[in-house]
Amino acid sequence: MRGLLPDITGCKSLYPTIALQQLLSEHVTGEIMQRIVSHPLRAHVDRSEMTLGESYLTKSAEWMAHFGLIASESSLAVDEFVARLVWECRDDPSKALGIFWILKTLRQEFRHRAGDDIGLQLALFNMLLRVVGREKYHPSEAHGDALAPLRGHEKAWAKVSVLLELYQAKLDELGANAPQELRLRVALAEPLDGFVFYTLVENQIPLGLGTLQRDRIKRRLRRVGDRLRLMHNLLMHSKRFDELETIVRKCFRRVKWILMDSEV
Repeated sequence: MRGLLPDITGCKSLYPTIALQQLLSEHVTGEIMQRIVSHPLRAHVDRSEMTLGESYLTKSAEWMAHFGLIASESSLAVDEFVARLVWECRDDPSKALGIFWILKTLRQEFRHRAGDDIGLQLALFNMLLRVVGREKYHPSEAHGDALAPLRGHEKAWAKVSVLLELYQAKLDELGANAPQELRLRVALAEPLDGFVFYTLVENQIPLGLGTLQRDRIKRRLRRVGDRLRLMHNLLMHSKRFDELETIVRKCFRRVKWILMDSEV
């Protein structure tokens, strides 16, 4: 069976936030980390020598320090559960850093707000989708308008705009050393597709979609829901960000029920 496999692919074993792993687990030593970064799957499949493991780990630590997650090689600069959230979202580092970058603003906007208010749930989605659901708006393919500020929450939209500009500036400071995985999927000047937000407002996937379009919007909703799941399960343990627990849980359930209803 082994001889019949033409190729093996998997999740990338090297990712920009990998330096957080050792700081989040007492069982992961420097030796183990070095072993992890020194033998990536792609190099093993290609039977090529990998000699840049140590430098990649060093770069990862530098990147995390640059974005304010690591204070030193042995300590975090942020809440442990915030760092854990960033690391758990390692399959898409730009989303991970994006959530981290706007997390304080989310807390300021929703810390004393009841999660049962649907308007507030939509306001949180309106902010979160600018980092988690960044898809370019194509007028010819759109089923709704481009993502725009929610009425009554224009100030929150403006705050996120400023934060995203700061994030981009921070990334540009790295120059050629900036990893591609941390770059925003869609440039700041480009309009974002608002179909996911439209679906969340309507509380259902629009009827009459083709199979391909329906599957695509469901995949996008699942990705948003998965980030909300991680945010809830980790931040609820944080002494600072546990105030977001209720509204994040309500937002997750909104996505969950839309997807469940779509299977009926």
